[in-house]
Amino acid sequence: MRDGLRFGNEADSYHDFVQYMIRAAKALGMADVSCHLICDHRTIRRYGLADGVVRPFPYPVAPHLRSGLLVKAGSIAELGALTGIDQTNLQATVTRINDYARTGVDPEFARGESAYNKMIGDPDVRPNSCLGTIERAPFYAMKIHAGHIATFAGLKTDQHARVLDKNNLPIVGLYAAGNDMLSVFGGSYPGRGGTLGPGMTFAYIAAKHAVAMSQ
Repeated sequence: MRDGLRFGNEADSYHDFVQYMIRAAKALGMADVSCHLICDHRTIRRYGLADGVVRPFPYPVAPHLRSGLLVKAGSIAELGALTGIDQTNLQATVTRINDYARTGVDPEFARGESAYNKMIGDPDVRPNSCLGTIERAPFYAMKIHAGHIATFAGLKTDQHARVLDKNNLPIVGLYAAGNDMLSVFGGSYPGRGGTLGPGMTFAYIAAKHAVAMSQ
């Protein structure tokens, strides 16, 4: 955030991460729910940034700099100045992250400790696959905003995937599955593709029930 402090576990799912963003922005009185991803030159060339938006070497970063998607600086303090982030806090945060990367322990947010975190980490990075240092100039920042890609508050259904009315009675001939259906996870997000299994399963159930009712 603009205060230069971390606000959550960056290796958690984007569903959880945005919840952290919203709470942190509210605490700071920010109308714009946003933050910055920050990394060094070695990291961006090895992994890219933002799940393939900025690709790793040999793809160039120059187009992203020209478009303004990326901000580049020779020091962490300069990066803070260019992005409007508190420079003192940002430098202290980066120093702490570098210490955590060397010890493998994140005492603030337990980054890299859960099974989900470890699944998406780099096993070649040790002692913690989700913690790397930010120390090789130049440094980069990308601003990210909270957004919507789906919903877990879909239509309420029964065991046959039939949509229920306000009296919890099934509406004849109306079925729902996937993101149109009230999430079986109750608003949580277990991991990537978490909507695919329920979507396929209840689509199959709905089709079988519809066929049976038509016979």
